[in-house]
Amino acid sequence: MDQRGSGASGKSDNYHLDRMVEDIEELRQNLNLKKMYLLAHSFGGIIAINYAKKYPQYVRGLILANATLHFLNTATLQQQIAYADSLLQVPGGHKVIPKDSLLPQFFKVSAALRKKRMGYRFLTDDIKTIALMDKIDSLYPRIIDFGTDVVTKPEKYLEYYQDYSKMSSEIVLPTLIIAGEQDHAVGVNHYKSFQFPSQKTVSIKGGHLLYYENNHAFLKAIWEFCGK
Repeated sequence: MDQRGSGASGKSDNYHLDRMVEDIEELRQNLNLKKMYLLAHSFGGIIAINYAKKYPQYVRGLILANATLHFLNTATLQQQIAYADSLLQVPGGHKVIPKDSLLPQFFKVSAALRKKRMGYRFLTDDIKTIALMDKIDSLYPRIIDFGTDVVTKPEKYLEYYQDYSKMSSEIVLPTLIIAGEQDHAVGVNHYKSFQFPSQKTVSIKGGHLLYYENNHAFLKAIWEFCGK
């Protein structure tokens, strides 16, 4: 599903979380699905957990693949900066950064990585993966208005910056967590903050794009969870 303002979907003047949740519900009704497995990747975890909270009766199981439940959280930013410093071979190693300096420092090291043509390393260790993803994305028109709006206007979209890992303890649905061992986009340890009562966690070798990097293990985890 291409969210409004993303991929092949149209632009919108409303990208608020409650609207995104209702988009999923309206699609479910349109497809006449009584129950479904809801799979979310990356930032989509925030939308998926809020749908599961509001409409648990329609969810057979929740699958969070390399998902974040707390966008730009302190622990992940610290880890990402430390990882970038190691790639950039910063002398003296990594030091703990004050919370109010984390974002500026993250943007600084990200720019430094891009300058050295290593910006992709948060997503994957293999640049060939990025090349393939870019090729696939270029096959059809796509937009990124939703993501751009949320990232550049945090004061407008405060709901996306909350810590939803705390809400996970209230979601009693069967939940599969798929985590990449080298996923530096959401943080290699972020999934450990999830507290779903009925969760199963599968850690897979690879980065943020496991569905391509380690497709066999990725699909195996999903089919076993769905009982196929």
